[in-house]
Amino acid sequence: MIKPLLLPALESAQQTRQEPPHELLLQDQNTIQVCYGNVTALIGYHMSDSNWFTKAANVYQEVADTLSKDSDPIAWANVQFHLCRIRQILGERSNDPEILENTINILKEILEVYTISEFPREWGYIQSRIGNVLYRLDSVKGETDLLKESVVAYQSALRIFSKFENPLKWSELKHNLGQVLQVWGDLSRNPKILERAVLTCQEALQIRSRLETPMLWAA
Repeated sequence: MIKPLLLPALESAQQTRQEPPHELLLQDQNTIQVCYGNVTALIGYHMSDSNWFTKAANVYQEVADTLSKDSDPIAWANVQFHLCRIRQILGERSNDPEILENTINILKEILEVYTISEFPREWGYIQSRIGNVLYRLDSVKGETDLLKESVVAYQSALRIFSKFENPLKWSELKHNLGQVLQVWGDLSRNPKILERAVLTCQEALQIRSRLETPMLWAA
């Protein structure tokens, strides 16, 4: 339903993005740019086209260049998070360790703004994404320590997302954690870690049912 609406939406927003009303504050102009980047990224997702992701990254970067962590930390962190999402996709598609490492470093820096005490959900989502990128970076570099860091990140996210309040996110984290433990257990030939992987996946199945979420259950 969304896919056919995206290109017309982007076209209608093009002029506003290029020539925003002069009376708008810089903050409002940045908001327009970020929304434009969001639509561009969504087109890339639906078309599976890296060129659109690159365009989205350029839009976000334009906004990031107008912000500083010291003067407007929340706006800075928000734009950097959008930028990290796109860099993660581009890094995964190109298997570029430098892009993935940079993404992890920026995400960790964002955590200095989105602290667990003031922004627990944002903190949890960022920890989850750090876990994802570390797992992918290990597949490129083959460094077991990255898997250990990924486990820590997922476990951190699980401090925020509980089985009862956030069942789908909780089961997603359990599934991802199980994947990392499986790879770590295989590489280290450690049956205890593999047993943890099995138990973690079985926990995810407490939420992911064959009837209600068959694809997630199969995963």
